[in-house]
Amino acid sequence: MLTSFPASFLFVIPRPDSLALMRFCVLGFAGSLGLLLFALTSCRPAETRATLTQEGYVWQRAHTGAVADAVRAHAPAFNQLIVLAAEVSWVQGHARIVRVPLSTPALHTVASLGLAIRINAFSGSFAAESDSTRALVDLATSLLADARTSGLHVTELQIDFDAAEKRLADYRLWLAALRPIAAPAQLTFTSLPSWLKNTRDFDALASAADGFVLQVHSLSRPASPDAPAALCDPQTARNAIRTAARFNHPFRVALPTYGYRLAFSPEGHFFALSAEGPAPDWPSGTITRELSADPAALAPLVAELISSHPTALTGILWYRLPIAGDRLNWTWPTLARVMRGEIPVARPVLEARATDAGLVEYTVTNTGDGPFTGPFSATVTWTGAIRLAADSLPPFSLEDTATTTQRLAAPSLRLAPGDRQSVGWLRLNQAPLSLHVSPSP
Repeated sequence: MLTSFPASFLFVIPRPDSLALMRFCVLGFAGSLGLLLFALTSCRPAETRATLTQEGYVWQRAHTGAVADAVRAHAPAFNQLIVLAAEVSWVQGHARIVRVPLSTPALHTVASLGLAIRINAFSGSFAAESDSTRALVDLATSLLADARTSGLHVTELQIDFDAAEKRLADYRLWLAALRPIAAPAQLTFTSLPSWLKNTRDFDALASAADGFVLQVHSLSRPASPDAPAALCDPQTARNAIRTAARFNHPFRVALPTYGYRLAFSPEGHFFALSAEGPAPDWPSGTITRELSADPAALAPLVAELISSHPTALTGILWYRLPIAGDRLNWTWPTLARVMRGEIPVARPVLEARATDAGLVEYTVTNTGDGPFTGPFSATVTWTGAIRLAADSLPPFSLEDTATTTQRLAAPSLRLAPGDRQSVGWLRLNQAPLSLHVSPSP
């Protein structure tokens, strides 16, 4: 599910069970089990070109000024925003609830708003008269009443709970109790692809709600710091979408925009990860790696879905809304481009600005709408002046290739769209007559 954490968090990931996706469709009685399984694996859901909704998550516990600014600026680009409204943990079987204040003026600018309740691991009773069910019903009743009293237009109540696959039938009891509370808003739940193989229980679970959200992003334990890893594999996502569509219940697919910092021991063993916030105090010698959702990989998937998609698929939810200063998340220009099914393009450009005193300052800016990661180099050429001194800032180095030419290079550079980074400086004996920058081979 879409797990919420404080602004800074650190945890260790256990080795996940392998997730096997079954291909099936819901059919009537088809004789023997063997014939039924054959039919289930061979059918294909109907396709449509109907317009998909584009929606976004606001998953912060604190609606800071940056969050409010992002909501005001970008909410009009979405059909709906889903905001984290509360998180429920269980202590000795009793609910411990953390509510997110939703009275910020920015939310009143949102035409269609969904409230999400994140529910952490639970092993007790789901029965209608259980303490857990009463606690969730009371919470949902209070959240919806407070939001509507505040003038918020609530159109959805979304339950985000990582139920064990063997307890999907029990989980259905929670949804059955919450659905009349949510009305007239839609009641939805988030689903793991692994749930889809439990055809009978998942179909009953989906029938207890107005729709579900298929999460196709997750992180498996990397074998080493250099091992290939992805938050969302497009082909796996395609398979999961086709499988989910065969239940013929309305659903949306959640796609990622975020990233993590991964931590490995000096021997190369993965042991932890963190998200936004101050860097954790990891032990000396820790090897770190940043892993983010790949916009170039997801854009073709979005283009395919926009062009044609299963009839049951109604929209895309983006996790999460870009916020200024959130460096492990996509920026807005990147997300806006991918929402159109287009691959963002990075354009790192070196700028050289000279003063009358002969000082030249170098900066590099990503003028594109895609993130830039990789080596970078450029050459600066001037006339009418003599070089006196020069210096660079990490990760850049300077190379004097001629009396009027200088090469600047960085073995690895990371720039989000719009990011600007100082590179270094050059001191000439006077202002140059001309100053030219060109990419280096």
